[in-house]
Amino acid sequence: MIKLFKNIKNFQLVIIAVLGIGIGSSILFFSNDFSFKRFFLEDNKNVIKEVIKENMVPLSNINKIDVDSDSADVNIVSEERKDIKVKFEKAKDSKKANYNLNVAVNNNSLDIKASNNKKLLNIISLGDTEKVTITIYLPKNYNKNLNVDTSLGSIDLKDIKLDNVICELGLGSMNITNVQAENFKCNNKNGKIIANKLYTNSTTINASLGKAILKEFTGALEMDMGNGSADISYVKLNNNVNIKQSLGDVDISLPKNAEFYLDADTKLGDLQCDFPVTIQGNVKDEGKLEGVVKADKYKVIIKNSNGDINIKQR
Repeated sequence: MIKLFKNIKNFQLVIIAVLGIGIGSSILFFSNDFSFKRFFLEDNKNVIKEVIKENMVPLSNINKIDVDSDSADVNIVSEERKDIKVKFEKAKDSKKANYNLNVAVNNNSLDIKASNNKKLLNIISLGDTEKVTITIYLPKNYNKNLNVDTSLGSIDLKDIKLDNVICELGLGSMNITNVQAENFKCNNKNGKIIANKLYTNSTTINASLGKAILKEFTGALEMDMGNGSADISYVKLNNNVNIKQSLGDVDISLPKNAEFYLDADTKLGDLQCDFPVTIQGNVKDEGKLEGVVKADKYKVIIKNSNGDINIKQR
């Protein structure tokens, strides 16, 4: 009996300890002094910053810009200028940035690297954050290639026109505003992808966890989504669309005059289509719709394992 009482008491102590850790973690997480919150949740754009390094690079013979960062946010913009400006900034009230910052030209490639000297567990720490932002100012006449890779940072592209764009994100958001590219590719493991006015010849998007929103979009689309919704609004349907979704709703808006072959299928969810479709296949399957809208000029293929599919006119 005494042994049973001790076991119950020990179990109660364990429960109390777990609850205490959970409550304490929540207090730390939502307090103003916890860097994890500032590292991932707060809008870094509104923070007062100071420049810690700045480089000017001649544009001549540069045909690729390669940005590699483990935790810095990366902003790419264009403006009226003759050279490329690379600016590294940190929050004005933060600790001294403990980064290796390098800018070099190698074989017609502008290589920009920002690596944190601390280990990952120390990057996410109590106290002031050492978050660094890289802003790259491109001449408006630069129209070559761009590669951006950041593990714990966001990427922001604005007002650029390039040949090929490749973006890799580990944990962070991707924001795109008024971007033109022949080929655009984005791989995001954990974070949202939001684009407003993305005009491409072909676009590939892979996201494991997070939503994707494409407004005012054009181009062939290959999209593979894990857990998260997809919302795509086409200005003009001028190529094929192929969307695979594991968990989440798919909403796609197409012009009223669009002509396409449709193959939409959801295993667990509702399917709605605003377009009149000349049905092909089994009409009894409520989760599947296959047929032609006016003419099979382009292919629109949407496969969803768990979630709704909504095909709208705009």
